[in-house]
Amino acid sequence: AEDLADAGLDGGGQAVDLQACVWCRTPLEPHFGFCPRCGRLTAAARLLRELTSRGIDEREARALLVRAGFEPFP
Repeated sequence: AEDLADAGLDGGGQAVDLQACVWCRTPLEPHFGFCPRCGRLTAAARLLRELTSRGIDEREARALLVRAGFEPFP
């Protein structure tokens, strides 16, 4: 089995903050669908926040997102 940290799935228990891009930390406006600096979609971070708020374990939610084709993020 692949280690989750190696796949970028070990988030360290940090809450997902959508005030800044999870990859490059550029400040984001609430309505942004992508980061204006690195161009990555904010959808994966929004989905992670929603899944964890509904009680799904963060590590499991991150694994689901990667399996769905989203790029792992820190």
